[in-house]
Amino acid sequence: MAWWKAWDLIESLKSELSGDFERLMVALMYSPFKYDAKELHDAMKGVGTSEDVIIEILASRTKAQIKEIIKAYKEVELEPQLDVNADLGITEGVS
Repeated sequence: MAWWKAWDLIESLKSELSGDFERLMVALMYSPFKYDAKELHDAMKGVGTSEDVIIEILASRTKAQIKEIIKAYKEVELEPQLDVNADLGITEGVS
């Protein structure tokens, strides 16, 4: 399936559903590793950090699964270290 068709499906689900059911259906459209990467990114973006989400994901995954999550995080052009640095207010060495 082409990525734009999947994106259209996700957007259609978001427009037709709401609440926890919407969140569940959208989550099922991602691979498990990509969904974990997305959730980690969302937990670290903006002001504050959702430590409970980060702990829940990372503490319940094996080393191999965490490596796959990192790979998925990078595939969607997200840099984990930059997100952590931004959350901590570190700007040195960041280009």
